[in-house]
Amino acid sequence: MEWALATNLTEAPAAWLLPISSLWSTIPAHFQRLAAAGLPGWRHVPLDGWTLLLHYRWDVLAAAGLAVPQTWPQLLHVATRLNGSDMNGDGSPDWGICLERDPAA
Repeated sequence: MEWALATNLTEAPAAWLLPISSLWSTIPAHFQRLAAAGLPGWRHVPLDGWTLLLHYRWDVLAAAGLAVPQTWPQLLHVATRLNGSDMNGDGSPDWGICLERDPAA
């Protein structure tokens, strides 16, 4: 038997992976969909998840006449507009957005 690698999991024969659907009904639906890997039923248990959480300052957005972004294009627009402005009053330009990089990158 070959080992199914993450890069080819969706192409692995179904017999290689045993359904475990009845074992984890308490896992949030979002993670259940990710764990399905495009196959009927679930084939692995997600151990963790990575979530992007956006914090924003109402005062900075209001001063720039910007609304809270609801989409990625809107977020790009807000970040572009704020980039280079001095939001903390220290005399130095600030970034319009800061995102944590994937530690694996």
